[in-house]
Amino acid sequence: MPAHLSVASHLNPDLIDSTESNIIPGEMLSLAKPQDKAETPLDGVESTPESNPVTKQPVKSTFAMRDSEDHDEGEGKSSISKKSVKSESWRNEEKDAKKDKKDKKEKEGKQKKKRGPTVCEVTKVSAVPKKDALKLCKVVIHPGTDPVEIVTSAPNVSAGHKFIAAPPGYTTANGVEVKAARVGGLESAGMFCGPKEMGWDTDILDGDLAIMLADSSEVGSPAPSYEEAVAAFQQREEAKQKKEEEAKTAAATAKDEKKNKKKGKAPEQTIA
Repeated sequence: MPAHLSVASHLNPDLIDSTESNIIPGEMLSLAKPQDKAETPLDGVESTPESNPVTKQPVKSTFAMRDSEDHDEGEGKSSISKKSVKSESWRNEEKDAKKDKKDKKEKEGKQKKKRGPTVCEVTKVSAVPKKDALKLCKVVIHPGTDPVEIVTSAPNVSAGHKFIAAPPGYTTANGVEVKAARVGGLESAGMFCGPKEMGWDTDILDGDLAIMLADSSEVGSPAPSYEEAVAAFQQREEAKQKKEEEAKTAAATAKDEKKNKKKGKAPEQTIA
């Protein structure tokens, strides 16, 4: 190395004038920090390669470790995600179960409403053998369906009229549970309702009689209100009273005609 190179030149090769020294700055670095040289084998002795060369293991970088940690973290998140999915699935199943239960209750409620008392028509009435107080009635509950048989002790039930009938499974207002059962030895599939069974007052309607409805009532429709039933009762009473009056008038006229006939007089004609 030339004597004019200072210590600073060794540390900073850029300070060296490459044209005067003919030394490339890159080479100057190698002069400043000489590398270890491989030992030269002795003459006549051949160098043998190591039988088990040591393979250098790649050093894991910080990024590799971070990647591994991220992977573990990802697996943790995946596990949590799976748990969340299971939890969400369980919640959905619980919601579905509650919804099904609610729908079932609503359906049962609707069916119960449908099974409530309805307008019916009695098509035939016959006596029950050995049971003078009972009647076997054929009753149309819904239009277009076959009549059902109801055994009753209501004295006013008669063919050709409409009443209120409660089907099996219905509980009346006074606590009577209607069932399909044998009454007087015969199968009965329902019950005629009086005002007590409907929870109505008995000030006008007789509590011991079945509620008779207007002839215009529609078979299969829900039972009418108390006011409607009372109005139908009053109309029947008025019609009954009018009929009785007409019958009395007709009877009186017939009696007068008979009397005049015996006396040989012509019957008086009434001018309207």
